[in-house]
Amino acid sequence: MSADADSVTRATITTAVSDHVRALIFDRRVLPGQRLVAEAIAEELGVSRVPVREALRQLDGSGLVEVRPRRGATVVSFDLSSNDDLLALLEVRREMESWAAAEAARRHRDDDIGPIDRALDAGAVAVSSADLASVGRAHHDLVQAVARASHNRHLLEALTPLHNRTTVAFSLVANDTLPDGWPAHRRIRDAIVARDARSARRETRSHLDEVMRAVGHRRSIWRADP
Repeated sequence: MSADADSVTRATITTAVSDHVRALIFDRRVLPGQRLVAEAIAEELGVSRVPVREALRQLDGSGLVEVRPRRGATVVSFDLSSNDDLLALLEVRREMESWAAAEAARRHRDDDIGPIDRALDAGAVAVSSADLASVGRAHHDLVQAVARASHNRHLLEALTPLHNRTTVAFSLVANDTLPDGWPAHRRIRDAIVARDARSARRETRSHLDEVMRAVGHRRSIWRADP
C-alpha cells in the first residue's frame, strides 16, 4: 500500500471512530464526565488504539470531549451545584443562534430547507414515541441545519461546540423541565423560508428566552439519576 493510500485509510478509520464516539454521547450511552477509554473503544470497533486516540484528540474542544493530561478523555462535564452553568451557555446561544437564523433567512438556498424539514420531522416522531435520545439528536441536527443555511462558516464553527455542549447538558436535565420548543422551531423554519430575517431572529430569541426562564425558575433542573 502506498503512503498516500495508507494515509487515506487512517483518516477514514479516524473519521469512523469520531462518528462512533459522537453517537455514544448523543445516544446517552456515555454520560457527562464519564471517561472514554481508548482501549475499550478500539476493542469494540475492532481497530487499533492509534485512530481512537487521534479521534479523541480531534474531538477535544468540540463541545463533546475534554482531553486532559493524566486524565485522558472524558465526556464534557457540567457544574450540577446550580443552574448557572447551563444558563450562561444558553445566553451565548441566544445571541449567536438568533443571528444565525436571521442570516439563514437572508442567505439560504433552496437545498438548505430539506435538512431543516427532515430534522423537524425526526423530532416530531421522537417526541411522539418519547425517545429522549432521538429528540436530542433531532434538535441538534436542526440547529446545525439552520446554522449551515447561514452560509457563514465562521459562524457555524463558533456555534457547533455550543450546540454540542448543550446537547450533552440536556441529557442530564429532568424530563419535565424544558418547554415543548418544536412549535417555535416550525415558526423559525417558516420565517427562514419566507426570507423574513426579523421574524427568524425574534422567534429564535423568544424560544431561547422561554427555555432560559424554565431553567431559571426551577431550583434544580438536574435528573436525580444522571
